[in-house]
Amino acid sequence: MIRKGRFASELNEKVAKFTSSIEEDIRLFDADISLNKAHVKMLYEREIITKNEYSVLLEGLNKIMEEGVECFDLDPSLEDIHMAIEKKLTQIVGEIGKKLHTAKSRNDQVATDLRIVLRHEVKEISHRIDSFQKMLLEKSKNHVKSVMIGYTHLQQAQVTTLAHYLLSYVSMMDRDKERLEGTQKRINLSPLGACAFNTTSYNISREQTAEELGFEGVLENSIDAVSSRDFILEVLANISILCVNLSRLVQDLILWNTQEFDYIELPDEYCSTSSIMPQKKNPDVLELIRAKISSVLGGMFSGFSILNSLSQTYNRDLQEMTVHMWKGCDITKEIIEILYEIVDNSHFKLENMYGKAKNSFVFATDLADFLVRKKGIPFREAHSLVGSLVREMIDENMIVDAEKIYNILKRKADVIISKDEITEILDPHQSIESKDVLGGPAPNQTSTYIKKRKER
Repeated sequence: MIRKGRFASELNEKVAKFTSSIEEDIRLFDADISLNKAHVKMLYEREIITKNEYSVLLEGLNKIMEEGVECFDLDPSLEDIHMAIEKKLTQIVGEIGKKLHTAKSRNDQVATDLRIVLRHEVKEISHRIDSFQKMLLEKSKNHVKSVMIGYTHLQQAQVTTLAHYLLSYVSMMDRDKERLEGTQKRINLSPLGACAFNTTSYNISREQTAEELGFEGVLENSIDAVSSRDFILEVLANISILCVNLSRLVQDLILWNTQEFDYIELPDEYCSTSSIMPQKKNPDVLELIRAKISSVLGGMFSGFSILNSLSQTYNRDLQEMTVHMWKGCDITKEIIEILYEIVDNSHFKLENMYGKAKNSFVFATDLADFLVRKKGIPFREAHSLVGSLVREMIDENMIVDAEKIYNILKRKADVIISKDEITEILDPHQSIESKDVLGGPAPNQTSTYIKKRKER
């Protein structure tokens, strides 16, 4: 459509299909109609087009909006949604439709459309994070005393609670939202009016169209306005960090679902069985989430690679960034939604969690701290003593028992510590209660955290 004049021949059919972004642009349809309506209103008020021309163009755009994107023949020769809308408008209103493109370029038009749609995508992702956090807070409220083992290096470390564990993701997601909110401010600036890259000789008002389209301001330098895609890189980076954070939860749920951990029963509808092993309950959905997160990360790396060393101002390479942006946003929204449902409908096996904590050596740090605090033993000596105690109990295949620990300590160091004191140290609930420090697992701390976060 726009080749007439400069070129004598039409674009090769294969090349037209290769270069067209019409299918990916479908999600820009509403934004592009809104942009065009704001633009022609500004053109009229700046006396660049007549009142009649404005009325005709506006009526035609409203008709296209009513008919919806389904009214288009997605012809690759049209290259993109902007040309498709202009062609459709001209079919409806006649020659006046050709005035739609006055004082703008596809360069500033696509940059503006992307920002309009992307600010909605970012807001939608933030809303889903918010819902996920609210679910975790509600679930944590019921588990402030639910004992479980906390791990470091995937080795049993210390006693904590399920609430303390779940709340760690609430905190992580706070930062995910903050990053997206910061990016939102940089997205919400209007490039419209920058035209190809050098603005225009028409007496337009960029401020007016920016306000009309809900932008917080104008992206001032016209070269920067059409060529910058760092806002896309920011979104890709932010959702990649979010997905990596969620991948850690996914991995834990997969581990907890094994017979070796046996901490959780995943809902049947998010699992599958084996084609030959009837006993299997495989966490397929979680595994696919884990894999799809890799696609988000791949999109981020692709985005950085596309923009790397690209000369100013507009280059067609930028078209490919939007593919990765849409895919990343769609996968991220889907992951949050499905993971929400899995966590919300899973059954945590609290008795198993407690039993493993009760019969493990996670008491070791508490015992060492007790020896320091109550018996005046330097921590390094207490650490060494308790370490040798644990080694002996493992070598002798002993179960965790207050009397056995009492006898070993008395023999090794003649430490005066009663069986009752050891029994108290071995109590997982007592261990948790003792961690009454800001951010700790003590019920008092986690309940306060939940209350503050729900109020926020």
